[in-house]
Amino acid sequence: MSCCCICAATLCTAGACAISSRDGLRGKVLVGAGLVAAYLQDFAGATARLEDALAIARELNDPRGAVEALSRLAIVAWLEGRPERLSELATELATLRDAGDPWDVGVALNGLGMLAHGTGDLPAATAYLEAALALYRQAGDGHRAASVLGMLAVAVYEQGDSQRAADLVAEALRLGPALGELRAAVSCIRAAVQVSSTRAPAERLARLLGAMDVLFARLSFPLSPRQQAGHNQAVANVRAALGEEAFAASWAAGRSLTLDDAMAEALAAVQHPPAGETAMAPKPQPEGRLSAREQEVSKPPRLPVRLAQYARRDLVQCASRSGVRGRVPSE
Repeated sequence: MSCCCICAATLCTAGACAISSRDGLRGKVLVGAGLVAAYLQDFAGATARLEDALAIARELNDPRGAVEALSRLAIVAWLEGRPERLSELATELATLRDAGDPWDVGVALNGLGMLAHGTGDLPAATAYLEAALALYRQAGDGHRAASVLGMLAVAVYEQGDSQRAADLVAEALRLGPALGELRAAVSCIRAAVQVSSTRAPAERLARLLGAMDVLFARLSFPLSPRQQAGHNQAVANVRAALGEEAFAASWAAGRSLTLDDAMAEALAAVQHPPAGETAMAPKPQPEGRLSAREQEVSKPPRLPVRLAQYARRDLVQCASRSGVRGRVPSE
């Protein structure tokens, strides 16, 4: 655990303690505290703080605050591997969705999609993720759209549509500069490995797995239990296909790839034609075009802020307004 994370957690606790009234300010502090707890993988602590923030929003009849807390609860439930929370969170979001901040609604839909994927309800996961994607495409929000595209590709692939899945990952990877957020880039590379598992050469897959090994070490955010299990299985499958010596050589080569090189390898993997087919030109997503499902839910959201940055922003604002002294460190 880094000193920065410890300092942020300390400031969260101080901020929450300094505000005794159950008002909107305390709710914001609790959301920030929940985000930092999740960042530190204290999922029980994150859930407790976010549930308290949700309770305060209910008491204040504050639907925007409730959607904000619900969106973070969905992400934490997914990270903790608790898909059984899907029904209750989805039911409450449905009653608040129109009154919530559109970006928070997008985060919530993304979280619900990942939870639905965890239950094995792939059609529901696809519907939630497509709705979230519509919000981010409408706003031109590249890195958040890329993250959703990667998860959507996996859900589509698991329903048997391997070509659409490959197209979705390719679209995400072609966003290029928008993938400056490391977690979004890793999400797309991980999706590319799964989607191209039956089409790309095993040596390329092993290089991508080696690159991911390095990238995972740079992330301060965990995989969900389902993601970790899938990653472990991918490693085992590619190792078995290549043999230990060839796998080790390709893995080592992948560990030396830059992020841009790894993204290029991932794009080549999903564009590799399936056995018996010739390569086809990639299908670009028409600019500004949304599916019918996406148009139903599109609303202009605000631009996103990464999890840790969002937590720090809330903590700085709340600490300043409550008189708590301290410095929230940068990454």
